Amino acid sequence: MDGDPLPPDPAGFPDPAERWGLSSHVGRTAEIAEGARLLGARRLVTLTGPGGVGKSRLADRVAAHAADRFPDGRAVVELAGLREPAMVAEVVAHQLIQHDRSPRPALEVVVDHLRDRALLLVLDNCEHLVGACADLVRALARGCPRVAVLAASRQSLGVDGERVLPVPPLAVPGEGPLPVAALVEVDAVRLFVDRAQAVVPAFAVTGDNAADVAEVCRRLEGLPLAIELAAVRIRALSAGQLAERLTRSLPTLTAGSRTAPQRQHTLRATLDWSSGLCSPSERRVWARASVFSGTFDLDAAEHVCAGPDGGGGPDDVLAAIDGLLDKSVLTREEHDGVARYRMSGAVREYGAERLESAGERAAVARLHRDWFAVVADRFAAAWLGPDQLTWVRRLWRDQPNFRVATEYCVSTPGEAVVAVRMGLAMMHHWTLHGLLSEARMWMDRALPGIPDDAPERGTALWLAGLSALGQTDVPAAAAHLTAAGAVAKQHGDRALRARVASTWGIASVYGGELAAARTLLDKALTVFRTRDDLVPDRLFALVFAAQALGLSGDTEGAKALLTEGTALSRACGEHYFRGWLLYARARVSLAEGDWAEAESTGRQALRAQWDLGNRFTAAFTTELLATAAAKAGSAEQAAFLFGVAGGIWALMGSSPDAYPAIGTTHTTEVDAVRAELGRTRYDQAYARGLRTSPTAALQPTPAATPRGTLTKRELEIAALVAEGLTNRDIAERLVIARRTAESHVDHILRKLNLTNRSQIAAWISTRP
Repeated sequence: MDGDPLPPDPAGFPDPAERWGLSSHVGRTAEIAEGARLLGARRLVTLTGPGGVGKSRLADRVAAHAADRFPDGRAVVELAGLREPAMVAEVVAHQLIQHDRSPRPALEVVVDHLRDRALLLVLDNCEHLVGACADLVRALARGCPRVAVLAASRQSLGVDGERVLPVPPLAVPGEGPLPVAALVEVDAVRLFVDRAQAVVPAFAVTGDNAADVAEVCRRLEGLPLAIELAAVRIRALSAGQLAERLTRSLPTLTAGSRTAPQRQHTLRATLDWSSGLCSPSERRVWARASVFSGTFDLDAAEHVCAGPDGGGGPDDVLAAIDGLLDKSVLTREEHDGVARYRMSGAVREYGAERLESAGERAAVARLHRDWFAVVADRFAAAWLGPDQLTWVRRLWRDQPNFRVATEYCVSTPGEAVVAVRMGLAMMHHWTLHGLLSEARMWMDRALPGIPDDAPERGTALWLAGLSALGQTDVPAAAAHLTAAGAVAKQHGDRALRARVASTWGIASVYGGELAAARTLLDKALTVFRTRDDLVPDRLFALVFAAQALGLSGDTEGAKALLTEGTALSRACGEHYFRGWLLYARARVSLAEGDWAEAESTGRQALRAQWDLGNRFTAAFTTELLATAAAKAGSAEQAAFLFGVAGGIWALMGSSPDAYPAIGTTHTTEVDAVRAELGRTRYDQAYARGLRTSPTAALQPTPAATPRGTLTKRELEIAALVAEGLTNRDIAERLVIARRTAESHVDHILRKLNLTNRSQIAAWISTRP
C-alpha cells in the first residue's frame, strides 16, 4: 500500500538501486551462471572471497538469476551492521515475518514460517557471525526442504552439504597489447570505464590511453572495490597519470599465483592510497563514520564526526562528506527528501582500524550513542503529532544504529539506565514494528546493570513485561509486571503503577476477563488524565477500556470513552491511535448488531493501520470485517476475509487463538460460515484471501444477488434505511423498540445477501 514504511513484500528482493546506489553491475557472467546452477542442485551455496571482491553484488545477481525456481520469493538479510550473534535469527525472523508476536525462540519461528515455502534466503556478510549463521542454516536444512540459502562470506560456514564458490577478481587484460575493441570487453576494464564515466561522462578508452587503462586494472588485481576507488580519480587525472601514481603508491606485488592474502594486500594498499589522497578532515570523518551501521544522515554525521576535540565543525563535516562521496568512500541514497550515506564493509573496517589506532574508538562510540539517544527522545516528543509517519520511517531506517547504540549501553558499565530511557522513548517503535523479542532482550540485558534503587529498574521490568504480553508469553509478562509493580510501589511512582495496571487491563481484555479489565483500566485512566506527558498511555487505555465496556454490553459507555480518545487523537494530528480507536468503535458497532457500520468503520481503521505499518491491529481489524460479513449473511466474503486475516496472522507468527476474546468469536464464525458454504467453497474462498493483499479488505463488500423476498414490514424499513435513517430513527418513526429495528435490518441484509445499509439503499432505488 502506498505510504507503507516497511518493505511491502517481506520476502521480496531489495531494489538494487537502493542497495548499491545508481551504479550498474558489470561482468561476472560465468560466475552468475555457475552460482545459479549450484542453487539448482544444492541447498547451501556460499560465495567466498576477500573484502572488496564483489561477493555481495554477485549474490544479488545470482539470486535474481535463480528467482524463477523459488515461487515464494527471495529474502535478502544484510548482516554487516550486526554485532551480536544472538540477533541473527531475530533479524532473519523480522525480515521474513516483520511483526513477530510469537514467544518462541526466533529460530523456531523462522523454521515454522518457511517449513512449506520455496524461498531463497540470501545471507550477506556472514564472516563475523559464522557460528550463528551455520546454526540457522542447519535448522533450515532439517525443517525446510524447499528453502535454499545463498551466503556471502569471507569464509565458508562449515555446514554439511555446503558448496563453496570462490569469487575471483574481475578478469584483467594480459600483458600484451590488445585492440581497443577487445580491451573494453574485459570485465575489469568495463567496470573502470563505467565508474570513470560516472564522474567524467566523456571518458572513453582510446588508442592513446588503452595501455594505461589496462595497467591500472592489472595493478589493482581486478578487485572491484579497488577499481571503483581509483576510477573516480579520472576527474582530476588522466589515465596515464593514474597508472603512474598507482605504480608509485602501491607496493610492487610478487609474481606468481593470485592468492587471497595477496589480493587483500592489494585492497589494503588501495585503501591506504585512497586515504592518502584525502584531506585530514576527510580522513577523520572516514574513521569516525565507521561507527555507523547501515546508513546515516548529515545531522548524525555532524554530531559524531565533528568530534569532542573541536577538530572540525559541522561545515567541515559536510565538506568532508562531499569529498568522500567524490572518492567513492561513501555512497549516497535518498529517502523522503533526505540524503543518507553508506560505507561498504571493507571501507568501514579500514576506517574502524584508523579510529582504533587514533585512540578515539570509545569516545566516538559514546558520541554515536548520545546522538541516537537524542533521536529517540525526539521521536517520543513528536510521536503524537502530524509528522508521525515521517518519524516512523526515520526510526525504521536507523534501526541498525539503534542496535549499536543500545549494545553500547548494555555492555558499558554505568550506561544500562540509558538503554532503558531509550527503550521507553522507542516503545511505540518496537511495538509498531513487532520488535518485541529484541525489546525483551535489551531490557533483560540492561537489568543486571541497573541499581536496585534506580527508577529505571521498574521501567525496564514494565517494558519487558509489556513486550512479553505482546507475544502472549503470559508467565514471563506476569513475572515482569509483578516485579515492576513492586518497584513502582517502593518508589511511589504513580505513573509506573498506572502503566502496570493498564497493561494488566489490556491482558484482561484479550483474555476475556472484562470486569477485571474495567477496574484496572479505570484505575490507570485516573492517573493518565492528570498528566500531559502520559497522553499516549491515556489513549491506549481508552481504546481497551472502551472494548471492555462494549463487550460487556455497555455500548454507550464505550462510545463516550471513544469520543474522548478521538478528540485527543485529532487534537494531536496523529494516525496510530486513530487506527486503534476506529477498530474499537467498529467493535462497538458489531456488539450493537450494526453490521454495516462495523464494516464501514472497520475499513477506515484498516486503512489507518496499514498506511502506518501497524500489522498487529490490522489482523484484528480484518478478523472484525470477516465477522461483520458473516453476520450480514455474506458467507463467501467472510471466508475470503478470514483468509486475508490468516495471511496477516502468519506474517506475525501468531493466530486468533492466542487472544481468547478474539479466538472464541473467530472459531464460532468460521464454523458457521463453513457450515453454510460447505468445506470446499469455504476453503477456496479462504485460500483466495490468503493469497490476496490486505488492501483488498479496504474495498466495500460487493453487492450480491438478492436471495429472498422481503415482508411488507421489511420493505417499509428498507425504504427508511434508504432515506438515511438510523436504527434509532426507524424505531422512533415506527414506534417500535430499537432492538426490533436492528433485527429487521439484520434480516433484510441476510435476505438480500447484502452487507451494508448503502447497498439496501441501492437495492431500493432499483425497485419500480
